[in-house]
Amino acid sequence: MLRSHSQTLVWPAVIDPRQGQVFAYLSQLERSQWIKPERLRRFQAGQLAARLRHAAETSTFFGPKLQGRVIDPNTAFEVLASLPLLTRADMQDAAEGIYTEPPKEHGAVRTLRTSGSTGQPVAVRCTAACFMLRAAATIRHLGWRGLNTMKTFAAIRANIKTGSVDNPARYRGWGAQMTALFHTGPALGLPINVPVHEQLAFLDRYKPAYLMTYPSNLRALVDQSPERPAGLECVMTIGETLSEDLRADFQSRWGIPLFDEYSSEEMGSIAAQCPHGNYHCTAESHVLEVLDADGRPCQPGEIGRVVITDMANFATAMLRYEIRDYAEVGEPCGCKRGLPVLRRIVGRERNLMKLPDGSKFWPQFGMRDPEATRMVKQYQIIQTSLERLEMKVVADHPLTEHEQSWITALVRTKVKHPFEVVIEQVEGELPKGPNGKFHEFMCMVGS
Repeated sequence: MLRSHSQTLVWPAVIDPRQGQVFAYLSQLERSQWIKPERLRRFQAGQLAARLRHAAETSTFFGPKLQGRVIDPNTAFEVLASLPLLTRADMQDAAEGIYTEPPKEHGAVRTLRTSGSTGQPVAVRCTAACFMLRAAATIRHLGWRGLNTMKTFAAIRANIKTGSVDNPARYRGWGAQMTALFHTGPALGLPINVPVHEQLAFLDRYKPAYLMTYPSNLRALVDQSPERPAGLECVMTIGETLSEDLRADFQSRWGIPLFDEYSSEEMGSIAAQCPHGNYHCTAESHVLEVLDADGRPCQPGEIGRVVITDMANFATAMLRYEIRDYAEVGEPCGCKRGLPVLRRIVGRERNLMKLPDGSKFWPQFGMRDPEATRMVKQYQIIQTSLERLEMKVVADHPLTEHEQSWITALVRTKVKHPFEVVIEQVEGELPKGPNGKFHEFMCMVGS
């Protein structure tokens, strides 16, 4: 139900003037998601041409690369494809040439900074108009999940600084943008560093209908509580790759809907899952490419690296940005949305294991069988060379030599290579990164 800005004109609602643009964007996005792919691409071409022309005129980094090119809706995608990929190193070394002066109607500019979990933090300037479009896309994705917005929403994530089981963070509604436009139920929050058993006590005490958290944290919750917390109806994950084995374990144990959103600080909401399980790209603001090893577009069923162009942000020319993620292209979705489809987000580049023969893959270590979970409560594996893995293990008893040998053999079997495996047993919980995220495996070779 829309929230009225007037106490006397409550229906039809008077939209808060400050949020009118978000609502206008949302109204358009609700319609544009159903446009046929061919027509949607024509709309994209017009916006992409405007973004490329602005970059040609105002970016000292892209200007020389676009000089002399004819840029219009008929040529926009061809011109874009001719540009080299924009890397994090470029964003660090040549940021001033990538920042652009936006038109005044795009509003105020503020700077977003990535967490630097890859070791290469970047700063992106973003306009008010772009932020409002990102907010509208996020609200649209919430609508796909069929949530009752008058119920209680809970979040366990890094941007919540204070809160405990006895005194969680409390919010008037489901976030500033949602609350400004719609009546919602209350929202509660816990910091991600609250121990897992206390997180479960929080869910048990307050019984929120919906939970948002990171996949690694959801894994810990599911492992410690094989049964769904009472009252919980849906879980939403953000910020990390949602693995197939976690999704399967979640469904077999908790048995409720699970929706994932693919986003980043630099780009906002990139894609989100619909009820059919596919990820739909936010085509109104982004051009998303999935490229194979030779730089060619991947076809449905193929996996490639994700490259993104932000068409809405006129304060930073994020053109063909290599975000270091990999995804699988999907077939058209049964939900009939015309938005481009990804079947799954496969993983981050930093989570690729590298073998001496030059091959790479995303490892699955198989620490979920009863014998492994008896010994290992939590683990993290870091590849430090082409022949060495360092494994940190949390266990409830000192591991014997036999148990360490068994774990080593299991790891080698799963990755099909005789790595040197160095096991370090640690007490307590393994620390999360500065952004609150946890990676089961990270490759430091060549980083």
